[in-house]
Amino acid sequence: MLRPVLDHLKRVFAADPLAGPAADAATLEIGATVKLVGVVRAVGEPWRAPFTGGECVSFIVREGPHWNGRTDGSTGRELLARSQDFWLECDGGTVLVRPEGWSEYSLSVTEARSDDETAYARFVAFSERYGMEHRETLSAFTNEMVMLEETLAVGARVAVHGAVGPRAERPAPRAGYRSERPLTLVPPPEGKLRVSDRPEHL
Repeated sequence: MLRPVLDHLKRVFAADPLAGPAADAATLEIGATVKLVGVVRAVGEPWRAPFTGGECVSFIVREGPHWNGRTDGSTGRELLARSQDFWLECDGGTVLVRPEGWSEYSLSVTEARSDDETAYARFVAFSERYGMEHRETLSAFTNEMVMLEETLAVGARVAVHGAVGPRAERPAPRAGYRSERPLTLVPPPEGKLRVSDRPEHL
């Protein structure tokens, strides 16, 4: 009776590693592939998201549909993306997450339209702050395209699936936390580091 249920769960977890139970951050072993759930904290200076303006450690901007109803088949094209290392504060301790360019994000999406003066002003400020013109993004934005922005916000609760790596070079910035350097979480050898803020993964 129990075997079919276990087999089913194995198939589900294999298809979606973030669907499984979270590991205890206090008992991690280097080399293990685990899922952790915790709160995002910036390591250094966080990004300011291009259109929403919030503090984040990762953002992705994609083209959405034309908000005037026109279609041209370009919906979903990635225009702009940045990410950085971040602390993940879990119940059992803190780990340093290192996306290292091989990661997959499933995050809440915010829409921005070119007739939204606030969103436009934020993008201009973003370009000036980081010295990024991103003419392609601005061209799409001002061409009545909806911009779809995903952000990994500082303070957000997320699930992360990856491989446990060596200890970080610095202690975690948490009052009262033991001074030893925390472990890292990196993309596993067989796949991507996965990050999600979807309720079914938390």
